[in-house]
Amino acid sequence: TAYEISTRDWSSDVCSSDLKSSGPSDAEVLACRGQHLCGSCPIDPLIITFGADIGQDTQHWAAVAWAENGTSFVVDYGTTTGIEDLERIATSLEFATPTGRTVKVTNGMLDSGYNTGAVYSLCWKTQGFLYPAKGSNANIGTVSESICKDYAALPLYTVNEWWSKVWLFNGKIKNRQAPYLWFPKDSDEPFLRAFMGQRPEEKKGRREWRKVANDHWADAVRLNHAIIHRLILSDAISFTAEIK
Repeated sequence: TAYEISTRDWSSDVCSSDLKSSGPSDAEVLACRGQHLCGSCPIDPLIITFGADIGQDTQHWAAVAWAENGTSFVVDYGTTTGIEDLERIATSLEFATPTGRTVKVTNGMLDSGYNTGAVYSLCWKTQGFLYPAKGSNANIGTVSESICKDYAALPLYTVNEWWSKVWLFNGKIKNRQAPYLWFPKDSDEPFLRAFMGQRPEEKKGRREWRKVANDHWADAVRLNHAIIHRLILSDAISFTAEIK
């Protein structure tokens, strides 16, 4: 692989201190609602990212604004039917900041576990704007990079499911680990439900996160964090605080 992020990124400090946690309560999910409205950007961000979970009939996407200190804000989310629509959506999103600046999505990551060929083809066409990703159930590692089969020079990012969910559900939501993650104040019930009921379970001697129906927006938010690590390690951006 071209690189692998240290497991410390998703396994250190608060994230690893509570691995046997029951996961976040519904009240803890609701507590992540901030003061900004969906479709608005409450900060002058360092960058805006985009992530999408791919399904058979519906694609769930989320855009996240990142402050220089690593605090993140889900600034918009939605669904579409066609995978090809995701490029149009990601390129058309723009947000006015409190300073009057207009900001747009810089990079995004799409789950390629379902309809792999269509995701690879779309990412290849965008030439460095959108990247494909797939999940891994490995016990170690966080995010690694390889090359897509049949698409020379198109990076494929493998995201460790266990640690990325520890980061999101235990670190950011249950334990409110800084830098904080904020949802829109007017987040609707289907979006918030995607983060509820998440908890690790013991299965055949190993711990796994339980399967939760309709948690697609949670996966889209996790992909935003994965693309941030790709940008950090390529020296495209840097934060004033460590992103955990």
